[in-house]
Amino acid sequence: MVDSTDLTETELEMEGWERRSILDGPLLEDAVQQYKELGFEVVVREVGPEDLKQIDGCIDCYACSLKVIYTRR
Repeated sequence: MVDSTDLTETELEMEGWERRSILDGPLLEDAVQQYKELGFEVVVREVGPEDLKQIDGCIDCYACSLKVIYTRR
């Protein structure tokens, strides 16, 4: 998995990364493993306020556990 702590969503997209999903816990771990098994590079980024706007019914208290998955071939 690639460390992306310093990269913005725009920078990731410019480097060819595609945003896949926002998950946490075991679902996050399973998705990362499945993408790797399919031959993708995987980046997991902390959720930011801009991400929460895209989740219907999401409230800020979930921001601490949710992560955004990006992949590229």
